[in-house]
Formats: sequence, structure tokens, C-alpha cells
Amino acid sequence: MNLKYLLVTGTVCFVMVFPTVQADDRHHPAQGRMSGQAASSPAMGMMNMEQMQGQMQSMQDTMSRAQNTDDMEERMRLVQQHMTQMHA
Repeated sequence: MNLKYLLVTGTVCFVMVFPTVQADDRHHPAQGRMSGQAASSPAMGMMNMEQMQGQMQSMQDTMSRAQNTDDMEERMRLVQQHMTQMHA
């Protein structure tokens, strides 16, 4: 009976303490948190929101022109330009 009580108590303690230990980032100093550091860091190669919105608008305009043209060569050129914009 004592062994069973010890196993149950030990398991309950482990289950309650383990998530707390995992949530503590002090034992992972090099990783940091993604929410504040990497998301706003220009060193990561990310554009700011205005640049991103401008790029999206440019891609949408190019695709809209490609969908509205009747010339197949012009459509292919515009689709290729759109693909280039997406990769940029």
C-alpha cells in the first residue's frame, strides 16, 4: 500500500512540476522568444509593414492586369513578373 501511495504521489508531483520547468526559458538563453525579438528585428531580413503592403499591392496589380489581358504573350510576361515579385 505504501509503495502504491508513493508512486501515485510521485507521479502527481512530476505531472504538476514538469510543465513549469519546461515553460522556464532561463535554461535556453540562446533561443530567446520569437514574439518580440525576431518579429521586429530588421536584421532578420524582414520588411516593415508598409513595404510589405506595397509589395502585396504591386503583386495584386500585376496579377489583375494578367487576368484582364487578351494577349497571351502579355499574360505570360505578367505572370512571370508576378512570380518574380513573389520571390522577391
